[in-house]
Amino acid sequence: MKALFAALLIFSSVFPASALEERIDWPSFLAGHDPVWNRMGKDWWEAPFVGDGELGMMVRMVGERVLSFQVGSNRVHDHRTDDLWQGKVPDAIEVQNRGRLPIGRFELKTEGKIDPAKSTARIDLWNAEARGTLVTDRGEIGWRVFIHATNGTGVIELKRSGGESGATLDFVAEPAVSPRESKLPAEFRKQRTPNPPAKYEGDRRKGHADQALVAGGGYVTAWEEKEGKLFWTVAYDLRELPAVAAQKRVKASAGDEFGALESSHRGWWHKWYPKSFFSFSDPYWESFYWIQIYKMASATRAERGLIDNSGPWFQPSGWAATWWNLNVQLSYSPFYSSGRVAEAGAVPRHLAAGLDGMIRSVEEKYQADSAALSRNTGPDLLGWAGQPGGRPIRERADIGMEAGNLLWICHNLYRHHRVSMDESMGKEQLFPLLKRAVNYHRHFFTKGADGFLHLPKTHSPEYGEAFVFRRGGNAL
Repeated sequence: MKALFAALLIFSSVFPASALEERIDWPSFLAGHDPVWNRMGKDWWEAPFVGDGELGMMVRMVGERVLSFQVGSNRVHDHRTDDLWQGKVPDAIEVQNRGRLPIGRFELKTEGKIDPAKSTARIDLWNAEARGTLVTDRGEIGWRVFIHATNGTGVIELKRSGGESGATLDFVAEPAVSPRESKLPAEFRKQRTPNPPAKYEGDRRKGHADQALVAGGGYVTAWEEKEGKLFWTVAYDLRELPAVAAQKRVKASAGDEFGALESSHRGWWHKWYPKSFFSFSDPYWESFYWIQIYKMASATRAERGLIDNSGPWFQPSGWAATWWNLNVQLSYSPFYSSGRVAEAGAVPRHLAAGLDGMIRSVEEKYQADSAALSRNTGPDLLGWAGQPGGRPIRERADIGMEAGNLLWICHNLYRHHRVSMDESMGKEQLFPLLKRAVNYHRHFFTKGADGFLHLPKTHSPEYGEAFVFRRGGNAL
């Protein structure tokens, strides 16, 4: 790994971005690494995907006459409090109360039966779009999707032929229910007020679906069709339903000259790839690398969402939130080593915004000088953080001993600081936050008969349990 980092640094110093642009035929180079499907997938893990760091879309079959354009947004989450719970804290209460929520999908219903073996798809890496051909026993439908790099709207373009001229495209909202709901203790479910069903306005050509939340606010999916292209977006607000904002955004995008809209989207991505370059002798791993570069900018941006366990492509699973015991840390590691640290700015931004949540996550008696991250959180970073030796209030003992997550994400901050050389970040954010993370552990040190300081057992679901023992001036 060290050799890889060194190679990247050396290569960057020899070939600045301007030189790379002159020496590399980027459209041709990346086209050789495009993911290609020789048949249409039926599961999310084999679906073509696009994203802008906040909105996401996946394309797959969900029936013999239905192609799904699944909509996602990493901003959409519940924001209930834990106040109703009495007794020990259940597993993943942070996910159940403040985790991600499903949105819905645009369903393309065909006239004929889809032949998945003849239907194809491709992600165009250079232009950051997915396209394909859906073949049925009545005709064909060419489709193309992209989410504009900067304006917060997506595009679904359809070209129907043969007996598929009557194929329809409609939005279908998903119930605003956490995937963890079924795992709640029965007594907790009895206390829980469900979110109401979505309300539709308009029609398939122009309309919106409004999803209110019992905790307040909600999210709105809006769409508008123009000349065979459907423009869509999702707006979210903690206080009120943002229907006006969603409709305004879609109207502006649909009103733009499409060639200019497409060009500005592609222009952003054409600047993204040449920021650094790396090649491999093995074409498999070279393709893997450049697909990750595409995925990174699709999943996050400095001013947009944090990469949680789903990114903007939310799927029904028990991991419907942000996990801090490995996932965020590893997801952002490639940004530092590939010279794309600016787009990792969501990490320091979220940690700064969530400082109060991290402080409140530890017991009140430690809050004056400490902070910690629970195993999983919503965007506010509020949770029930574990502590060395265990936190009795947690229902599961292993989660109650999970105390080092903030220390680990501080390592990401350190790497961000070193790559960006932002001295103010080191002084104003990294050091104060690291100080609180270390102080939290200091509260649990005990002096042993051997004269050394000892820390009670802590836990990691990835690495198991350990008694941490450090001598003298060794680092925690």
